[in-house]
Formats: sequence, structure tokens, C-alpha cells
Amino acid sequence: MKSIRLNNSDREDIVKGLLKPIQKEISEELKIFGDFISEIIKQEISQRVWEFHRLYPHALSVKNSLYLGDSNLFGGFGVKLVDYAIVNLTIDYIEGVFDLKDVLHQDKYSSSTSKFLKKIDSLQKERRTLKNKCQCALEYINTSKQLEEQFPEAYKIFLELCKDKETSITKCDKIENLRAELSKFNRNENSDTSTVNKGI
Repeated sequence: MKSIRLNNSDREDIVKGLLKPIQKEISEELKIFGDFISEIIKQEISQRVWEFHRLYPHALSVKNSLYLGDSNLFGGFGVKLVDYAIVNLTIDYIEGVFDLKDVLHQDKYSSSTSKFLKKIDSLQKERRTLKNKCQCALEYINTSKQLEEQFPEAYKIFLELCKDKETSITKCDKIENLRAELSKFNRNENSDTSTVNKGI
């Protein structure tokens, strides 16, 4: 492949590609934690409340996702997440029926909650560190040839990105075809004008 000069957008896309595996691990951990909290909600809300919620779905304030940085819900576990993180729930959290924070601090749940939060926090910190290192490594790599020689893993991602860009280009009509189609109408327009002129 002919050597290509890298721009900042290329570098950003390469970094995102390099971080995909750890991002996937974070997403999986968030899903497991979301399922864990959903199960707690299911147990803590009485059947009568669920029935009322089914009959009048807009009468109660509900959430279907929770922000892990919310200290009103997840404070007191000694973890302050470095990055924004949300857990999606498989069941509605009906606010005001019970105090989720208090329940998460109960003996039967606190250990698991703390473990989840610490694991997510640890992965987020690792992702941030890796991101900084990747950005630093790519800062002085200016061409795809240098990338191939100095950072083969990043070069592999760069090739995939190039392939995606080529695919998106081929999805559009080639410029020559487009120009031919447009010129058809231009010829018709000229033809109509000449006919009018002849009539005059």
C-alpha cells in the first residue's frame, strides 16, 4: 500500500479502534451490573405497585437507566468513577417506592455492589491510561509506512479504516456517472431553449 500521510482524525480513529477490546469489557461489566440491580428492584417492589404501574404507566416517576456517578444512589462505596458510566435496567426503577442506596448497602448486596463499582472504576482508569499512551505513541508517527514499521497493531486498524472509507465511497455513484446523468438534463434544457428561439 502506498504510504499515506496521517492526520489528527486518522489518529483519533486508530485510538478508538485500539481501545475497542477494553471498551467491550467495560460494556459487558455494566450490563452484568445492570442485570444485578434490576433483580434487586424486582424483589424490592411489591406486586401491588407493579400492577398499579402496569395499569397507569405514566402515573409514577420511573427510570430505565442509572448514572453510576450519582452519589445519591452509589455513594458510600469508596469509588469515584473517572468517566461517565450508565447501567441500563431490564426493569423500570419506580422512584420513591424504596431507597435503592440503602438497599445496596445492605449486607446481602453491599459486597457485590462494591465489587462491581471497583471493577468498572479499575477498567475505566486502565482505558484512560491506555488512551493517553496510544495518543502519545501516535503523535510523532506521520505516515502509514511509519505506522506499519513502528506500531503494527495500529497499522492493522488503519487498514480496516481505509477499507471502510473505500466502501462508503463506492456506495455513491462515481462522479463520471453522476456528471453524465446531470448533463442529460442540461442538454434537454439547451434543446428547449433552441426550439423556442427557432420559433421566434
